[in-house]
Amino acid sequence: MAACDANLTFGPFDPDLDPTSVGTRFRKYLERFKVYAVAMNIKDKARKRALFLHCAGPKVQDIFDTLEDTGEDFETAGEKLLEYFEPKRHRLFSIYQFRQLAQEEEESYDDYATRLKQAAAPCEFPPDWLEVEIQMQLIEKGKSKRVRRRLLSKPHSLQEALDYARAQELSDKQAKRIEMEQQSRGNITEEELNRVSLGRQNNSTDINKECYFCGGTFPHVGGKKKCPAWGKKCTACGKMNHFAKRCMSKGKVNQSIVKTVHQEVHSDSSDAESLCGIEEVGSVESNPKPRPVRSIKIENCEIKVLIDTGASVNVMDECTFQQLFANKVKLQRSTSVLRSYQTNENPSRPLTVMGKFDAVVESDTKIIPATFHVIKGNTDTEPLIGFQTAESLGLVMIANAVGTDPETFTNKLLEEYDDLFHGIGKMEGVKVDLHVDHAVTPVAQPHRRIPFSVRPKLEAELEKLLGDDVIEKVEEPTSWVSPVVITPKKTANEIRLNVDMREANKAIPRTHTIMPTLEDITHELNGAAVFSHLDMNHGYHQLELEENSRDVTTFSTHAGLYRYKRLNFGTRSAGEIFQDTVSREITQDIPGCLNISDDILVHGKNQQEHDLNLEKLFKKAREKKITFNKGKCEFNKKSCVYYGMKFSQDGASPDPQKVEAIKAAEPPRNAKELNSFLCTVQYNARFMEKYAPQTDLLRGLLKAKVFTWRREHQEAFESLKEALSSDTVLAYF
Repeated sequence: MAACDANLTFGPFDPDLDPTSVGTRFRKYLERFKVYAVAMNIKDKARKRALFLHCAGPKVQDIFDTLEDTGEDFETAGEKLLEYFEPKRHRLFSIYQFRQLAQEEEESYDDYATRLKQAAAPCEFPPDWLEVEIQMQLIEKGKSKRVRRRLLSKPHSLQEALDYARAQELSDKQAKRIEMEQQSRGNITEEELNRVSLGRQNNSTDINKECYFCGGTFPHVGGKKKCPAWGKKCTACGKMNHFAKRCMSKGKVNQSIVKTVHQEVHSDSSDAESLCGIEEVGSVESNPKPRPVRSIKIENCEIKVLIDTGASVNVMDECTFQQLFANKVKLQRSTSVLRSYQTNENPSRPLTVMGKFDAVVESDTKIIPATFHVIKGNTDTEPLIGFQTAESLGLVMIANAVGTDPETFTNKLLEEYDDLFHGIGKMEGVKVDLHVDHAVTPVAQPHRRIPFSVRPKLEAELEKLLGDDVIEKVEEPTSWVSPVVITPKKTANEIRLNVDMREANKAIPRTHTIMPTLEDITHELNGAAVFSHLDMNHGYHQLELEENSRDVTTFSTHAGLYRYKRLNFGTRSAGEIFQDTVSREITQDIPGCLNISDDILVHGKNQQEHDLNLEKLFKKAREKKITFNKGKCEFNKKSCVYYGMKFSQDGASPDPQKVEAIKAAEPPRNAKELNSFLCTVQYNARFMEKYAPQTDLLRGLLKAKVFTWRREHQEAFESLKEALSSDTVLAYF
């Protein structure tokens, strides 16, 4: 009775309240119910399960009725429902929301960190990366400049960062209180305080003034030689001991300093030296163009760098290195010689190179290793990033074709790379090992008779595969034999040869490759406006098998035994191996390029970027000796259908052909057909409003003992088909 009374305060769960966070909300709901069950001393598993479903409400119960293997206890029921709701979490959107969180005006760092930890829960950051993400928010979105500088000065744990921030907050409060008390004891009004301060400024020549030479606070502790400008040469007038920004010369003009780094090699030296020239290029009278400065991360430290496409090395001054990286990396000896811009008649003195260090550099799209040379002293400018590093990070792009007609450029590419569209390729430098488990007893299955009418077609297919070096004749005894399954193709007089690998697959372990999800693809295509889709010609057959992995693919025909020399359809791990290999060897290093199995998609934010990415893919394909099926390729499209969705510059929408198929669907005659229809529609549920309530009645019919199709079911069926439209577009975020 007590449980029933207490249940009045434990509300139901509403799946439709906020679809973007339904997974996170349900997980919290489960945890709260566990606490509730302990408080009510409910230990019986069946009773706990029943009370949970009752408390969750009718909407959750309707969903629960459609699930399978729900068990008889609360834990199993909760796990099944969590599996149902979890895929509906929008992880990328959670990460977006997390990175928008800024510290509020009166919010303490402890409260801000707590809010960040709560927001990070649905983001699923790796455990060893969560503290880094929170510290990045403290640096970027925190309100204290002192805390920001301290966290950037050297590595800290999250607890150390919060301890320092807490101490700063406390010291600020204490200092403010002391200052207020001193002002109160002195009985000085704000007007009098301003008047006294103004009088001091008028009567003093060296107290709390701006330094004429560097622009900082004057006087400098230690005298004029401690001024940052002391010993420095003005880049405006050429005189000593002041900065250009404080230059008083009449002939001064606004200047923009551009530094370039080039590489030369001495042919008369046994050890070729890398010579870097730093060149100051002219003065810009007015309205100078923005300098190519970008923000990147070096060893997880965000820093602004100056891009120099004429440079062959990366350069950083001593001050920047000591401030940001001295405690992270160790300098190595450098044999490179760096010189300023020079002529043969007027050679310059080499710059003092303290050393070099290797670091992980990260832009918005790429993570690469890079080497930086450290110059002694302070240059008062950003570190220089050379051309090779900038291009690898995707910060610069070299375009060979500008302003050309898209079709003309593509036709030239197709003509230049015509060899990529003939025959079945064989990927260079790759051999696939199926990791056959020799502990599994080999099975030689009986031969399945081939109809006489099909045998000529099978013989023609075998000859074709032999000619393409895909299969080979087996002349020796073999421990594995599998039967073939022949299916007709749409093209007349052609068949598809399949091998029944069910027994052989018991000895072939899976590789468990992580396949791209729809969310991954949507994120990748954000902003893309031009698309090309390429289909690899008999993709699996372009990967060669290791010798020790061929015996398990042996199959029998009326013409004898054969085995595959290439990866074949039907092998248990073939899909995962193929996806991982193509991604690693072909698409991974090409910007704007991704693949799902043998379907490769090239995209760009504009025609120029797309053409550059397509040319890179063709170069890589020729290098790896793979081929494409030209009849299935599409180029220069404003939209594309990929992974069952239609993508364009505006966003993602349902595949129009699938929408038409759903709308043309006939009423189901049994529960199996109804379940198939609901699964098809559910793939596009993200494009429909209130999908779950619309399918309640139909999902309830799946659990009915007798399948009876009534008028209300027909109305719900038609309503569900009308709710899905190919005009619905989900914008990128």
